[in-house]
Parts: sequence; structure tokens; C-alpha cells
Amino acid sequence: MYRSIVILSIMTREEDIWACTDCKQLYGRHDLWFEGEICEKCYAEINYAIVDYDKMQLNLWFKKEEFVFDLTNGDIGDFWDGFETSDEEVYDVNYLKEKGFDDDVEVFGTFLDEDGCFNIDTSDSYYINIKERIGDENNYLNYKK
Repeated sequence: MYRSIVILSIMTREEDIWACTDCKQLYGRHDLWFEGEICEKCYAEINYAIVDYDKMQLNLWFKKEEFVFDLTNGDIGDFWDGFETSDEEVYDVNYLKEKGFDDDVEVFGTFLDEDGCFNIDTSDSYYINIKERIGDENNYLNYKK
């Protein structure tokens, strides 16, 4: 006959609390967002996008920096472009917009392969909230190069 032993670990209040590094607000462990570094509210305030269909631009605010992308310089509907932050980290941004579906912005980290080429690191991805859409999306969807 086998017996199971269950060991319960009691978490103290101090172990269950973490503070957002941006706003300093205290949260419980169940509110953990990005490994306890930043809360969801602060993340949405510093990482967001505005899509301007009239100017055919994606304006991205990422890690407290602004980047502007010309949406006509890539594939219409599935736009990709690379950018470098001030701390010399290289990322790829993907803007996905298909007729009849909501648009989506995601940023991916990159890594150098053995040939010295950048590749997308899908384990290092950031969902970007679109705060505003300006103009008619058909300007973008119907754009012909």
C-alpha cells in the first residue's frame, strides 16, 4: 500500500505582494503582469499604436519611444518591419489587417543566427494595444503599389 504525502506551502502576505516598477502600485500575485515588472495599466500607457489610414502610417510607442512606419513599404495586410530601440535592441513589428477582421499589432524580439541574420524570437513577443484608428481602413486595404 502506498501513501501520498502532501506538503502545503503557506505563502506570506509579503511574498504575495509585488509593486509595479512604473506606478509603484502594489498588486497581489494573481495580478502578475510581465513577471512582476509592470502592471497591465502602465504597460498599456507606454506600449500602444495609432494607425493612420489617411497617411498610411503605423505610429508605435514601445518602451517609452516612438517609431513611425510607412505601411506602403511592406506587404499590404501583413506588414513587417524592423526597428532598433535606443538601448540598441532590435525588434520586428507586425501589423496585420485583413478585410472583415480586426487589426492587430505585435512586436517581436530578434536574435542573430550563425549567419549573422536577424530572426524573430517568438518567445519574446509584445501585444500592442491600438489606441486610435484615423481615416478609412479601405485606404490601406485597397492600396495598390
